[in-house]
Amino acid sequence: MLKAKILSQEVLPKSGSTVAECEDALSFRPTESFLKVALADGATESSFAKEWAILLTDDLVKSRNLSLKHIIGRLPALRNQWLTEVTKIPLPWYAEVKLEKGAFSTLLVMTIDLKKKIYSCIGIGDCCLFQVRDDVIFSFPIQKSNEFSNSPFLLTTKNDDDKELKTYLKEAKGKIEKGDYLILMSDALAYWFASENEKAERPWEILLGISEDTSKNAFEDWLNDKRREKLIKNDDTSLLIIEIE
Repeated sequence: MLKAKILSQEVLPKSGSTVAECEDALSFRPTESFLKVALADGATESSFAKEWAILLTDDLVKSRNLSLKHIIGRLPALRNQWLTEVTKIPLPWYAEVKLEKGAFSTLLVMTIDLKKKIYSCIGIGDCCLFQVRDDVIFSFPIQKSNEFSNSPFLLTTKNDDDKELKTYLKEAKGKIEKGDYLILMSDALAYWFASENEKAERPWEILLGISEDTSKNAFEDWLNDKRREKLIKNDDTSLLIIEIE
């Protein structure tokens, strides 16, 4: 049976913001033969998006079956839980007006079956998975940098768009081997990664090198340098690197 080793786990706010203001959420749950991962990026322009992203990721990694049917089936309960949490304290009228529009988030969930040597993933929006085996052999749900958009379809706390969910929720499966890297990241970093890969710059080598750096805040320092150079958008950024052993 294969093993999954976490090499790097990062969730960082945009430059100038605090950790409490970060609207990315990352959760993972290892067992003897499985690793379940969920990554979400709450939409800043929506209300209580951070709470929605955290609720999605924390809940879904506990699921025995991370299927499309299960995720859709969990939405009513998760939406009710989100509404209960964000209305515990009375809100000013303008916050209540914004609250009625709901919260929005991207979502990427993944189950790695270490016995069967396979993985399955479901995604909506632009959080991405890159599978590396000497080169990028698979990317999901976006394949090319020009596919990134400022307005991807998002998972919402409102049920208005549920009829379109099956159109936008994408599914994929793949095989894993010893030595593979499964790299998950939110959109700002994913866009950089995809762009660099298209230029044959082997961006995973940079991220793997940083993961081996024992100095404090190595990834954050590198990321802030790239932000200052305008090479990576100043946005909440998440990264999870998994090595298959």
